[in-house]
Amino acid sequence: MDLNKTEYIELLSKMINQTEYLQNKPPLLVPEESRIADIVCEHLKGCKNIEIDRISYVEKRDNLIITYDNTEKKSNHENTKIISFVGSHMDVVPANKEEWDFDPFELLVDGDNLKGRGTTDCLGHVALLTILLRNLSEENIKLNYKIVVVFIADEESGVDPKIGIHNLQKNGLLSDLKNGPLYWMDSSDIHPTIGSGTGMAWRMKITGKSGHSGLPYNSINPILLSNEVIKQLVFEFNKLCPLHEKDTVYGYKCSSNMKPTRITVSDGSINQIPEYVIVEGDVRMTPFYDAYEIREKLANFIKNIDVDKIEQYHESFKNSLSDGSKAIIEFEWLGEPFHGVACDLDSVGYKLLSDITTKITGVKQSYSETGSLPLISDLQKDGFDVQIVGYGKSVAYHAKNEYCSFNDMNTGYQILRSLILQYNAV
Repeated sequence: MDLNKTEYIELLSKMINQTEYLQNKPPLLVPEESRIADIVCEHLKGCKNIEIDRISYVEKRDNLIITYDNTEKKSNHENTKIISFVGSHMDVVPANKEEWDFDPFELLVDGDNLKGRGTTDCLGHVALLTILLRNLSEENIKLNYKIVVVFIADEESGVDPKIGIHNLQKNGLLSDLKNGPLYWMDSSDIHPTIGSGTGMAWRMKITGKSGHSGLPYNSINPILLSNEVIKQLVFEFNKLCPLHEKDTVYGYKCSSNMKPTRITVSDGSINQIPEYVIVEGDVRMTPFYDAYEIREKLANFIKNIDVDKIEQYHESFKNSLSDGSKAIIEFEWLGEPFHGVACDLDSVGYKLLSDITTKITGVKQSYSETGSLPLISDLQKDGFDVQIVGYGKSVAYHAKNEYCSFNDMNTGYQILRSLILQYNAV
């Protein structure tokens, strides 16, 4: 059975029309996920065997837990067999109208492509799952287990753990989902995502001594020093986190890596050596390495660097001067890491998803990325069988001119429907 294109476009259009109020960049932009919750509840109004719980810890910031229970004997017993679809979120990243080729806050239908902020990440999935639930109800599909769908708030920020899924989990509202596979639906490109990366941000400030560029022997150039320190830092990281034997098993497209992504210098003119330079960057690491162990080792590595032993670019350039001035290196990790996950490849949930996806698409393919998927590592550590899948476009995530493909969403609908029916036999 195919996804009804007219119904899907109409529902998605209602959601995209709200995205101007769903942008998540506090404190400037605070989303109102209740707008999407209203649309979902209206679309499922009157559906038999469907129960909706709206949980809001902050005004207008709803989470939805939707249960489809058409078992022979309805039960809320904690051991009831369950399959769940979690993680499709009702907030979006900001969009600047001036940078887009069309209005990001209105759905644009361009052939097979459905364009607008949130189409891939992640309202396209919210609409898909909503229609799937409605169809199950209308067809009175009987199952020997319950289906639970959880639409969440605050995925794109996640700074306040009291708003979204962290609080749902803390308050025990997700505990029953351990009784079956939990499919995290906030990924892309149809095939199962079996691994994600650990993300860690860092900042390094190198203070030198400012002065006239024509008299470099009277100054300490922090930019030149930063070049060498970063080089040593990255090489040290590569030694600590080489290509892991499991990287290939999980199909990571690149191994663990560390790099600078932003640089700032103190104010001054082009003929002036700056006083300091601030370099910021991140680590994207496969989940087979301990994040805190790596953080400690790299911090100690920086701490033990002797700036006088770092080779300079010219005989006149120094990292310490006769007047007692000496370069200072300060390094810090920014916040806590987003931990990556490696899905259980022996899980019934994974094998079923992989087999069905292969049968429907004709291609057997699972992949991993060192991009970080927030929130899910805590679920895995807490005993949930987390599997990852999604039907948006990876190239469109957080991008201007975001879009999804209706054909991909239709394929996703077929896969999920088949998954639901075949799980009955497990």
